[in-house]
Amino acid sequence: MSLRQSLAGVSGAVFVSVLLILNTPVSGADFTATQSGSMEITFSVPTTPEPPQPDPAPEPEPQPDPSDPQPNPQPEQPFDWNWQYSAPTCDGVTIVFPSNLPASQQGVMEVNVVGGSISGMQYKLEGQQYQVKYPNGHAGQTVVIPWSAFRNYSIPATGTWTVTQLQVHGTNYHWVGNVVCGSTPPEPRVVPRLVPPVVVPEPQPEVEPTPTPTPEPESTPEPPLVTTPPQPQPEPEPQPEESTQPPVETPPTSPEVLEPSSVDESFDQEGTPEV
Repeated sequence: MSLRQSLAGVSGAVFVSVLLILNTPVSGADFTATQSGSMEITFSVPTTPEPPQPDPAPEPEPQPDPSDPQPNPQPEQPFDWNWQYSAPTCDGVTIVFPSNLPASQQGVMEVNVVGGSISGMQYKLEGQQYQVKYPNGHAGQTVVIPWSAFRNYSIPATGTWTVTQLQVHGTNYHWVGNVVCGSTPPEPRVVPRLVPPVVVPEPQPEVEPTPTPTPEPESTPEPPLVTTPPQPQPEPEPQPEESTQPPVETPPTSPEVLEPSSVDESFDQEGTPEV
């Protein structure tokens, strides 16, 4: 039962002893009687300020590692009097001037064409025009100069033209090469002659010939085997034996003279005329 319910309906002077146990400390209590005869108790709870939080410690700055090699500052490079620039194109010249261009080489910008079919063309910027465009000089500037900005313009409207050598103020280097620009005149147009179309006949299907039966070859009887009897070989004639007796000398005889009438013209079987 709450305190308000226990005092409801009580009139007159009433003394009530109440013991309250609070978990939160209070600074005081106010007792208020209502019209209905109840009493309200209001407690004042002090606000405890939060303790101030310490500021976060600053993070330490990273220290360079002594083992890592430290880059040494490079001394400023001396000016190169032979610095180079890019080759020209058919549109013009692009030049990147060095950042350490001496002051004696500034105040004027000059480019001369000294070789090729358009030799003699010149670009030159100086005086008030130079000061307006480059008030602090043109050192470190990238300059693009079209051929139309050159003096003594001599690029032909048709045909080809060439550039073989350039000279830029501020360097001893001269570009030397061969840039060919323009276009050759078009070749005369040849009108083709009208030729009637050639009608190519469609290929006709080939008719395969009917194969002719090949007659079988007739068997030819083999000829009978004829054996030839061996021929007798002639016997060799006997050779006269050599005599061991000394030869007998025969006295010479006088030749016999025969008369013509005594000669018989008949021959023997061996073909030797008989005497």
